[in-house]
Amino acid sequence: MSLFHRDNDIHCKLMAEYPEVPEWWYTILFIISFIAACIVCYLAKFMSWYYLFLVIPIAFIYILPAGIVVANTNQFIDTNILIDFIGGILLLGNPIGFATFKAYDFMTHYQTLNLLLYLKLSHYMKIPPRAMFLTIIIGTIFCSVCSYSIANYLFTTIPNICTNVNQKWSCAQTHYSFSLAILWGAIGPTKIFGKNGLYSSLLWFFLIGGIVPVLFWMATQKYPKIKWFKYVHFPLMCYVAALVPVSVPAGIILSWLIIGFIFNSIIRRWW
Repeated sequence: MSLFHRDNDIHCKLMAEYPEVPEWWYTILFIISFIAACIVCYLAKFMSWYYLFLVIPIAFIYILPAGIVVANTNQFIDTNILIDFIGGILLLGNPIGFATFKAYDFMTHYQTLNLLLYLKLSHYMKIPPRAMFLTIIIGTIFCSVCSYSIANYLFTTIPNICTNVNQKWSCAQTHYSFSLAILWGAIGPTKIFGKNGLYSSLLWFFLIGGIVPVLFWMATQKYPKIKWFKYVHFPLMCYVAALVPVSVPAGIILSWLIIGFIFNSIIRRWW
């Protein structure tokens, strides 16, 4: 939203000429969306509707820290692993319910951050907030209808779609989502990461991930003259490391590092 009292900011001064989006617009939109989600879960039997009272607050709580990371680094760190554990424990034996649980968390989180991104863009492009809000809502509804219609058309007209028989329409992302639902929803996290699980030792990284950033923050406060301490961002480093492609020649990773250093260090300082 525009800030009316930031007299020293030219963007805020210009945007103050436009009326803001009333808070009750967002409230009504949330209530309608939440009720619709409850009805869909109840009628379609995807997931017990009362789980929405858990998954939606989790997404909202994570929006602020994730939004800060996105605003500073342009990297979207989601709640996938956390939701996988929670959904896998609560909905064990129900892969469809797990997939629904995960979808509501991810899309709530992702769409909220996208809304903030578009509102920020409209702030600097001097687009009226109400016009941007309505554009986003109408565009979301239109795209949802189009996506469902196209998917339904493809499944009814293309033989053997999403099977090994039809290699042109293999639906790799769909198979990936299906594998996740089976892994977390049918097998469950306790058999994989539990006390006797094959990957139980990986749970220590939750503790490590919580301690290491605090240690570097404390080091930054104690040794303010060491400038590079404040640039160490372990959550971001681990997230980006997970994006490194596997089973590729080493030259690709080296090229990635060189290009990143040139643009994010040399050119950024020169520009």
